[in-house]
Amino acid sequence: MVDAYRRLHGDVKDAMTWVGHPGVVAVGKYRGKGMRLDYFMVEAAIAGQIDVCEQATDGTGVGPLAERPDAAFFGSDHCAVYMRLKGGEVEVGEEEEEEIVADPPPRLTNFIGLAVRQ
Repeated sequence: MVDAYRRLHGDVKDAMTWVGHPGVVAVGKYRGKGMRLDYFMVEAAIAGQIDVCEQATDGTGVGPLAERPDAAFFGSDHCAVYMRLKGGEVEVGEEEEEEIVADPPPRLTNFIGLAVRQ
């Protein structure tokens, strides 16, 4: 498995996706230092297809990260991570498109594995 972000950007200093919980900066092992906890891992066979992999904290200094800005964290304790793969557009014929639209959506599950009705 390949870490998509590291493949594109290398070992970036202070590339953090978590900086702790609001108001709790001096507790625990990391004491507000932050960590990179969120990843996109891809099979080595498709690693060359990675077009973009970014973290919402990219370009934000360490000081502002301690304040967990909404522009990067969107109200969560983890920032958003985004990945796009290269690839051509898939052409779908009219008949195939109707088939896809007619199929019922897949059943979703919640975090404890129970089926969720749509």
